[in-house]
Amino acid sequence: MKTITIILLMTLFLISNADAKIYKWVDEQGRTHYTQAPPPAQAEQKSLSPNVRQATRNKKNTPNAANSEYCSTIKEFATGITRAMRSGVPASSINSATIDVNEKLKRILRTREPVIKQLVSFVYGFKSTGMSSFKISELAYRQCMNGAYGSGQTEKKRGQGSSSAGTGWVIEGGFVVTNYHVVNDSQNITLILSDGTQIKATVKLKDEYNDIAVLTVDAPHRLPTPIPLSNRRTGLGVEIFTIGFPHPDLMGSKPKLTTGHISAASGMRDDPRMYQISVPLQSGNSGGPLLNLYGEAIGIVTAKLNAAKIYETTGDLTQNVNYAIKIEYLYRLLNNNIYSAAASNQPLERESNLSFLAIEIEPSILMVIAR
Repeated sequence: MKTITIILLMTLFLISNADAKIYKWVDEQGRTHYTQAPPPAQAEQKSLSPNVRQATRNKKNTPNAANSEYCSTIKEFATGITRAMRSGVPASSINSATIDVNEKLKRILRTREPVIKQLVSFVYGFKSTGMSSFKISELAYRQCMNGAYGSGQTEKKRGQGSSSAGTGWVIEGGFVVTNYHVVNDSQNITLILSDGTQIKATVKLKDEYNDIAVLTVDAPHRLPTPIPLSNRRTGLGVEIFTIGFPHPDLMGSKPKLTTGHISAASGMRDDPRMYQISVPLQSGNSGGPLLNLYGEAIGIVTAKLNAAKIYETTGDLTQNVNYAIKIEYLYRLLNNNIYSAAASNQPLERESNLSFLAIEIEPSILMVIAR
């Protein structure tokens, strides 16, 4: 990671003032920082020499050390990009200045992701929001630690004790639906209810191809009201929403609601299993219900468009293109195995107010923690 760190820091000079200086220093806890402001007087300052990390090498031997160091550099880089953005530098200028660096990073990380261009696109998405540089860079760091910006290449396997978080929701029969990738290979699954109650769960059914998992619990009577499954035809422009737990470590453990529309009745390359949706999604939304204004689940939030692959093909970084597996595939899994979906909880007879639906449905949305 030392080479990658140096490349990113060198790139900071391209988007900052010509005389700007980057300081590397180590605090009392042994943590490494990269700042444009001079370090505290008591801090141990380091130069970018081959032995730059020797003083803290013993503190860098944890399974996530490579990701942590790399993502700390991504965070500082995001800070530099934010300063450039606030100074009026166009995103295109940064992208042009960092073409060679992008290519070097792709070779070193053995990835196709345009790391810096993705980061620039992320930062400039906050251009009109007034969000502070600190908050933007912290969000970038959290995304990086979750596998974005090439960090997934710094450590191929997660260590023992690692966990993943997603969203689940209750259906008729005392079952909970989520994405299969959220609970795949997990030894311990915990469902967290809106009141903080924790319930242990196990995988009852799975459909790996369609990324669906149905969970069961020992005491189904403790689960909240089930969400009805839709059998209505859903077409372009239908208003939809989801409730889930994006980035719970950063954005908090309370459920978040996002809204949008059906953008297409099929997914990538006209995949008939999927809806393309404009509902904003983040890490942690996986497995949540895609809902219509009747309070019915019409799909399961599944995936975001792989921006790296689209960039490789078209040269563009798409935004806010997300996907949900159609509820039909959950029906098939259930009807073939455990119960008739026709017996599910009855939906509303007509469309309702979004705020009313949110209040009614929120208790039925659960956080899923898989270890």
